[in-house]
Amino acid sequence: MKYKPNTIPKNIRTKNILLSIALLIYGGYGLIINDIMIPAGKVIFGNRRIIHLENEQAFLMFGVILCIVTILLATVVDHYDKRDNEQKYFIFKVIISFIGVHLLIGVLVKNFI
Repeated sequence: MKYKPNTIPKNIRTKNILLSIALLIYGGYGLIINDIMIPAGKVIFGNRRIIHLENEQAFLMFGVILCIVTILLATVVDHYDKRDNEQKYFIFKVIISFIGVHLLIGVLVKNFI
């Protein structure tokens, strides 16, 4: 069977790039002012509130943001990479997701303890 490279539609690639830029700006600004604000809806707390992450929590959250950005951009790069290595991209995304989830757990633990 002949290999067919992975193709990602242009609208998804564009959304991933724009979302990555927006997340980097938001997270970077939050680090600069030492306050990354995360909206928390009624589902979690019963009323609307904003969680303010400062110091170590902000750095951990920025790490989560970097993991998200990495996954979004890996999808874009995968489109342009015509080699037969989609499995490697999948494994890479799983590893980055694993790191991101553990950083997020670190944020939650530091926030609620």
